[in-house]
Amino acid sequence: MLLGVLFCWLTACVKTETAPATYTLDKSYAEVTQSLTARRTELARRYAQAAPAAKSEVLRETGAWLRESLDKELFPHWYGTQWDFYGTTQTPRNGKIACGYFVTTLLRDAGFQLERARLAQQASEKIILSLVRPAYVQRFRNTQLADFVAAVKQKGSGLYVVGLDFHVGFILHDGQETYFVHSSYGNPQEVVKEIAAESVILGSSKYRVLGALTADEQLLAKLLNRTNIKTLR
Repeated sequence: MLLGVLFCWLTACVKTETAPATYTLDKSYAEVTQSLTARRTELARRYAQAAPAAKSEVLRETGAWLRESLDKELFPHWYGTQWDFYGTTQTPRNGKIACGYFVTTLLRDAGFQLERARLAQQASEKIILSLVRPAYVQRFRNTQLADFVAAVKQKGSGLYVVGLDFHVGFILHDGQETYFVHSSYGNPQEVVKEIAAESVILGSSKYRVLGALTADEQLLAKLLNRTNIKTLR
């Protein structure tokens, strides 16, 4: 842990990270989560009523909705929220939040039934393995950042959790650009959305674990069915 903190301090002195874009927040965070609940409930109804052959189509729609909802609805409220190694706030831009808590809080607010605190305190790879099946996990060791980003782009649009040497966050590919969304311990030490290929933190990690949230149909079914997600230890 001390090594991770030292790494955070040293990296924070290297370069100021890309500031998040300006977003207009038309709804309060409570209104956003209520709207997402209504949409998720409708998708769950359709999934329950769908014939077996049609369930995969509902899950694909759910995956696209999840990616879009975090990108356009939930993430923007959190941009600018301060980072702290021990931060646990549940309120955007009020208090501070650590990288693991950022990931688990956003997934919880999107509708996943998970142990927010316990999951956030696990190593990044354990967070990912608690969420997605091994078939949807890819590991990159000593891979150049450009090659890592190219591998993500090749998969197409999607939302991922990425685990690094001492950090965890989201990778989002919207069909055109690939972004790294995380509670950054580097400057400006806040929640940011940055172009993945330009991220100092993402580029400095020797080990990256990528968990494909929107590709794992079992995970998406858990979201719709409100199934509890067990934290691996």
